Amino acid sequence: MTEEEKELKKKEALKDYNEAKNSLRKSNNKIIKRFLIVASIIFTVCLLVRIFYGRVYFSVSFLRLNKSVEYKMFVNDKHKTVAFEDTEDSPIIPGLLYFRRENSDAWFNMNELNEDLIFEDEKIKLDFVVSECYTYTDKIRVNCDSSNDKLIHKKVKPKFKKMFIRKNGGKNKVMYDGKYISDISQYVKEKGYYYIEISAEYDGIDTKLYLFPRRKESLDENDNLQ
Repeated sequence: MTEEEKELKKKEALKDYNEAKNSLRKSNNKIIKRFLIVASIIFTVCLLVRIFYGRVYFSVSFLRLNKSVEYKMFVNDKHKTVAFEDTEDSPIIPGLLYFRRENSDAWFNMNELNEDLIFEDEKIKLDFVVSECYTYTDKIRVNCDSSNDKLIHKKVKPKFKKMFIRKNGGKNKVMYDGKYISDISQYVKEKGYYYIEISAEYDGIDTKLYLFPRRKESLDENDNLQ
């Protein structure tokens, strides 16, 4: 093979290489363009959903909460029954789509709640003892509503966020709506039934605590004169 033939073959091979390279580049550009178009559509849809609907939650009833904790309530140092509801959200698309798991087995008998929580003292102070639960043998953390009777309780400090107090009656009256407070004496002076909701959070699980107390006699002088 002469030098000219060798040179010609090199040029043809280089030409084929450049053509294949250009073809691959064009193919990649098409894929990138399609990806950007699909990504733009998905982003636009997500943005519109976020604007008009906020976060979207899909309830997953067949999955249990990972590690719920136990809330024990004390009113003036006396243990009282409290209803609660746990919620845990796992992001699918952070800020937009979430799986939501709820502990709907936490509700107590409503009659028991009403009879158990009667305010008679002038000062009403709420305290909570919150615990993680571990198996007795393996020391593995589990849900505190586990059927396992032998559980070790370890005290923890959740973040109490908000409190809402409403006096029920012919015209419901909001007595307090703000940050969590322990001493609620000034907001439950009037005779009647109340609804109290407390929001707390620990280890990614949001908890709402529900109280349905009743005050037998009013501590408000103006109320007694009516």
